[in-house]
Amino acid sequence: VLIMVVFFVLGHFGAYTFVRPYLEESTSATVGFITVVLIVFGIGGAVGNFIGGHTVNKSLRGSFIVGGLIMVASLVLLLTIGANKVGVIIAMTLWGLAFGV
Repeated sequence: VLIMVVFFVLGHFGAYTFVRPYLEESTSATVGFITVVLIVFGIGGAVGNFIGGHTVNKSLRGSFIVGGLIMVASLVLLLTIGANKVGVIIAMTLWGLAFGV
């Protein structure tokens, strides 16, 4: 499980590095919009921490699997509906939630 967590975190930060350039290219995002997206990402992460705190006590493996699946789904959403600003906000909220779990 520890090795999977390492890959999960590496994947997260590897992809997170490219959020700003991706948003500038896909949505012609302004600095203000990118700021809002990153704040929403952080709020999703905070909510994910609360959810993760409860689910980890029930099933560590299950919590990790669900968090990983939500992260994959959010990145796929970002690639498929990432040209739409509302889609970006939804995908980034889910991504933050997944990382928080």
